[in-house]
Amino acid sequence: MAFVVPPSLNQYPETYTPLYLVLTQASTSSLGKWRGVKNEDINGNSFMLPAPKVGLGIGTHSVNLDEAKFWQTSSVGDKARMIFGDTLYYAVSSQGGVPFATNTGLYPIISGGPNIPKDLSALQYRGMKKRAYSFSLELFAFTNQDFSVIQQFCKSMHAASMPTIDGNGNLVAPSIWKIQIFNSSDGEVTNNWLFEPQPCSMLAFNSSALDYISIDSGYQYPARVGINMVMAEIEPVLWTGGVVATVPELFPPAGTP
Repeated sequence: MAFVVPPSLNQYPETYTPLYLVLTQASTSSLGKWRGVKNEDINGNSFMLPAPKVGLGIGTHSVNLDEAKFWQTSSVGDKARMIFGDTLYYAVSSQGGVPFATNTGLYPIISGGPNIPKDLSALQYRGMKKRAYSFSLELFAFTNQDFSVIQQFCKSMHAASMPTIDGNGNLVAPSIWKIQIFNSSDGEVTNNWLFEPQPCSMLAFNSSALDYISIDSGYQYPARVGINMVMAEIEPVLWTGGVVATVPELFPPAGTP
């Protein structure tokens, strides 16, 4: 079910927007997992929001180390950890937890390979950081009905960003989100604005009243609310076969059915 926030969005010339940011929620308790989730698994509540004032951007970053600088400036302890611990740690954790012992071919960082330098005078590739998204947008109440909807949306998003308790009393991870972009004709244009976003966790959700204006003169709710969101994909990603795929899709962890 899609909730338009605020309800007056695109109903009046003053509330027109050419693009919508649509966030679809899946609780980890209903999914039964928080890793290995695909976009098609996420079919919960959807929130249709105005396009961000700042955002529709994505950060893709690899994990590298300047070996020469490290060995020149680091302490003896850091160098020891580099030799005995971090190399194996980063090789496993950056690749989504695939066991090193059974997949040595996946880790040219350890054994050396045709495209990864083995010497300590070059930049060393250590894997992918999770891709991150940052959106900033403004929600304003154009009608009296908008007040409570904006307020409830903020409460729902803050709650979904926290861990919760399932029916069996177990602590479960926060909700997972699917990011989509739609135009005003209700056509999905996500990949024209973002690069094949994968399921995300909400790292930070901030809401703040932008002023003390209240159109009902009752000052019960703020008329304008600023929203800032930072989201990161659950899994590291690969570019393969002309599409973005997550590491667990191609290299499932040991024991995965």
